[in-house]
Formats: sequence, C-alpha cells, structure tokens
Amino acid sequence: MNREKFYPVVSGNDNQSVLLGVLHISILTFVLRRFIKILKEEGGSSDMSKILLGILAVVILFSLVLQIVKFFRKKGKENDKAGLLINEEGIVDLVSEKENLGLIAWKDIEQVRIKNSFLGGVKLLLMLKNPNEYINGAKDWNTKKKMRLQYRKWGTPAVINIDNLEVKPDDLVKVIKNEFVLKKSEQVV
Repeated sequence: MNREKFYPVVSGNDNQSVLLGVLHISILTFVLRRFIKILKEEGGSSDMSKILLGILAVVILFSLVLQIVKFFRKKGKENDKAGLLINEEGIVDLVSEKENLGLIAWKDIEQVRIKNSFLGGVKLLLMLKNPNEYINGAKDWNTKKKMRLQYRKWGTPAVINIDNLEVKPDDLVKVIKNEFVLKKSEQVV
C-alpha cells in the first residue's frame, strides 16, 4: 500500500523582493539628492558630512545591487524536486538546497511539533531518539554546525522550515501525526 505524499516548495515571494528593491531605490534617491544639494551649496556643509553621505550612498547602491543579484539568482534556481516527502519509511526533507536532512525514519522520531519562529517562519520539529547520529551523519562541516545550533535552540537537529510549502502548516502536521501514530501502532503489533 503506497501512502506517499509530496508537498512541493512554492516559488519565492516576488512581492517581497520588489518591495525591497523599491525601498532601496527610494532611499538611494533621497540620499543622492541630499548629497548633490550639499555639494552645490558653497560652504554650507563640512567636508565630513559630504564624505559620510557619499559613503552612505555607495553602501545603499551596493545593497541594491546585491538585492537584484539575489532576486535573479533565486529565479534561476527554482527546483521542482524541492519539498517534503512523506512515505512508508519516514519523512524525506528536500526543502532546503544544501542542508536538507534526507530521510528521517519513523522509528527515529519520538514526537512531532510545530513552532512559529521569531521572524515569522513556521518550523516543523521532529524530536529524535538519536539526534547525535543525524548530526554526525551530516554531509559537511557547515551542515553539522547548523544542526548543532538547531539542537541547542529547538531540542532537535531535525528542524524543517515549512512555511514555503504548498500546504497549510496545520494540515501538514495532521498528516504527519496521523502517519506517525499509524507507524507506531504497526511497530507495537
């Protein structure tokens, strides 16, 4: 019996990128107009204020360029295989590009929780029986470090950001908890 469910990642929030771009351009325009006005004034402003406004304008311009590069990089990397897969073996994390956990077996999961993070993201916390095995099995040093930090902060290294999946977080948790209960009952029998 195949009970496999796949929840794909929704494409990035383009409205947020556009809003940040407009904000950058507005601030840059204000600073540059102020800078030009000060440069045109004779003796009205100190050299230090001219230098500070110039530096501020360069920093804002640089951050705008970075925002544009980030926007187009994200557009080119849309991945139709990214998401969360729930199957007979467990939960397969394919949400993040580099730091995904891969298969988290049902037998390793003690509890399923959902938490709202401070900055508005929704996190799926899979409380593991053997968290150190998952941390030590990480692909690279950076992923291990991130998993250790998550273990200290959330009590588990298996923290999956689910707010960008094509499913409501509460509905996803219901599906996972139902499958979790079903697997636990199968293990008892």
